[in-house]
Amino acid sequence: MYARLTTFKAANLEEVLKQKDNMMAQTAKIPGLVRSQGGWDDDGNGAFMALYDSEEAAEAAIPHLQAIWGMVIAHLDGPPQSTPLPNAIVIE
Repeated sequence: MYARLTTFKAANLEEVLKQKDNMMAQTAKIPGLVRSQGGWDDDGNGAFMALYDSEEAAEAAIPHLQAIWGMVIAHLDGPPQSTPLPNAIVIE
């Protein structure tokens, strides 16, 4: 498994949250995505952890993610920052 941690800062959290359901629906369609979870605070600081079947699936997801983040990029302080995590596990 392979993971990617993405952080962001919303300049206008209210506008970002208006797209939340649509972003979640599009994220669920990404091939090779095992699970994605995230959260944010009231100041608009947030993070998402995405877990993929493989590094190849994570790399193939990049265009999908760029399109998804494109829905709200105008309401962020800057582009989301992504950190690859090549060693990942699921604890349930």
